[in-house]
Parts: sequence; C-alpha cells; structure tokens
Amino acid sequence: MQLFVFGNGDMGQFGLGTAVLGDISRPRQHVWFKEAIEAGLLGTEPGAGVDALCAGGMHTLVVDEVGKVWSWGINDNAALGRPTINVTHPERPNEVVEAEVLETEPMVVKVRPYCILLMDQPLIPYIIDSGR
Repeated sequence: MQLFVFGNGDMGQFGLGTAVLGDISRPRQHVWFKEAIEAGLLGTEPGAGVDALCAGGMHTLVVDEVGKVWSWGINDNAALGRPTINVTHPERPNEVVEAEVLETEPMVVKVRPYCILLMDQPLIPYIIDSGR
C-alpha cells in the first residue's frame, strides 16, 4: 500500500515536517513512506509497507506490516502516545530535538480529535487521551 496526503495539515497531520503545514490541494505521495517502503523499513524486506492507516482532525496513525505504530500530528498532553518534549537526538546526544519536529514527522485504530484508540494483540485496547 502506498501513502498519499492531501487536505489541510496545519496540525502536522501530513507527517511531512514543519515546512509543510498548510493545504495540499491534490493528493501527493508521502516521500518518507515511499523511501521507507523501498528500503524495507516497514517490514522484513524491501517493498513491505503500510498495513493500516487512520487519520483524524489532529493526528494520523499508520500500522506497518510488522505491526509497528507510527504517529504524528499535534501532541497536546501526549496524545500521540510518545514524548515530544526534551527528547535527545539519537545521533547527537548533546542535542534535544525540537518538539515541533517530533510532532510533524512520523515516529517510530481509530483517531478522534483528542484521543487515539489502538487495539493490540491479543485484543487489548489502549486509549491515548489528551485529557480533554
């Protein structure tokens, strides 16, 4: 499965970084996911890709072919299910990654405006709520 984005991404829902937060009027392929599929980052071999996708007003979730959940969008009160404040850069341990970058790029189902619902194996539900 390929991933295309369009519409309004002012909350980082596109996962294209901080430079692309406005409107995309026509569908365009998500470059990061295209490259990740070609490199085999989303499964056990090149060509492995997206198994499921769910997009909401402020968040987007993707489940890859090995079951890893990728999330991006607004992260008020940890709504993405991961920290985005004071996160150390993986390649430069003396640097902290800006929260805005972590909220707008995919990191390694149902999405509603203020919460994310995930179902794990063996059908254990997880709810990530922003507290609203």
